[in-house]
Amino acid sequence: MTLARGAASGETAGRMPLLLALDASLARCSAALVTEAGEVVREAVLDIAQGQPARLPELAAEALGGARPDAVAVVVGPGSFTGIRTALALGRGIALASGIPCLGVTTGEALAAALPGEARVWAVLDNRRGGLFLERLEGCVPLAAPVALRWEELPVPEAGVCLTGDAAEEAARRLEGAALAALTHPAPAAWPVAGSGDPAATHPAPGQVVRLSGLRLPQARDAARAALGRQRAGMPPRDARPLYVEPPAVR
Repeated sequence: MTLARGAASGETAGRMPLLLALDASLARCSAALVTEAGEVVREAVLDIAQGQPARLPELAAEALGGARPDAVAVVVGPGSFTGIRTALALGRGIALASGIPCLGVTTGEALAAALPGEARVWAVLDNRRGGLFLERLEGCVPLAAPVALRWEELPVPEAGVCLTGDAAEEAARRLEGAALAALTHPAPAAWPVAGSGDPAATHPAPGQVVRLSGLRLPQARDAARAALGRQRAGMPPRDARPLYVEPPAVR
């Protein structure tokens, strides 16, 4: 889908199409107005773990600054049930009122879009139930749907990966420990080496397996770039529907 300038915008035909992106999936609210080329026009960011329903509309209005977008992108999860629903309700409402598309972006896609130099990215998120959500990506392209795991189920990567997300530090600690254990007590079945198929293959050193990025929380500007990246790659747009990896906790 191309971000064609919406007829409802009432602006000059020469204007570059604009994408409004919204995110409240983790402990941050953000909104960004981004051009089709990925340039940020305006953005508003607030690190906040609660209160998204009250604050995200304010941030969206600040990012829009009176402009009319040609599409909306929303981070659909995994993440906070309340935050995801808040962003989706707002994004869908803006899209419906303006007669424009509303696109979905996963939390992992948004995080990976902020790490353009990384070939392999694991987005590791705290599921607030003593476990994690894991989304594995090649660049910004998900290799599979996100999964919910217990920490003891965290797999060892078969090749170097960059860890990001609010549980990345814990993942790095555990994976480095697994690598050191494999070096000290080699166990090929517990430490697969990509493509070798040889039980005698040399185990990778810990630093070759995981790299810990400094990125913990997604941001709307990167959600916009992820949505635009899907378009440029010829991938179908993702539905703007909540991505629940596991049922929401009842509180």
